Amino acid sequence: RTYLYYRFSSAKAFRRIKIRTTNAQRPYNFLKNNFGIVSLAWRSVDGVSEGVDQLSFDVAPGGTLELGRTYDRVYDRAYPDSTPLGTTLKTIIGTDETLPFVRIFGPCTQPRVENRTTGKKLEFLSSFSLLAGEWLDIDFKEGAVLLNGNPANSRYDKVDSSVSEWFPLIVGVNQIRYYPLSFSIPSLATFFYYPKFL
Repeated sequence: RTYLYYRFSSAKAFRRIKIRTTNAQRPYNFLKNNFGIVSLAWRSVDGVSEGVDQLSFDVAPGGTLELGRTYDRVYDRAYPDSTPLGTTLKTIIGTDETLPFVRIFGPCTQPRVENRTTGKKLEFLSSFSLLAGEWLDIDFKEGAVLLNGNPANSRYDKVDSSVSEWFPLIVGVNQIRYYPLSFSIPSLATFFYYPKFL
């Protein structure tokens, strides 16, 4: 598998599309002056192109429950819920949704990330923790979860599959939340992604 890089004009940014060979042929008398003439055909792997540069944004952690104040009177006005702590608004460019790569830094217990715009989230079991100096790599496209980026240290079994989905970032504004059960500085979630184009 390889990438084909292209742009529509010198004023436009480069894009790339993943391709694979579908056909390779050579004529019977393919040798001419010690050079071979080969015909190659290529096909797009997933049918979309993407930006060349990987983009990223950070989401600081917020708590699970934010208590307010209750009153014994009922008013004729209702207010919407406030944006929870640990939430970042991020505008994704492109024309198609993209699956992120997320790196969560410890220390924290039961890390959780959510796209509140789509209502989808990825949660880990309450017994799972990251220590200070550890991180967790989560590849939403490949469905992989690696401790400290080591392929020998999969933590896929720590995902709470009863409530979790491998969610995308959609085109436009996304409300992204990182809310572990407990955390200490410098815990953080960093999202990496490539803009996608149909």
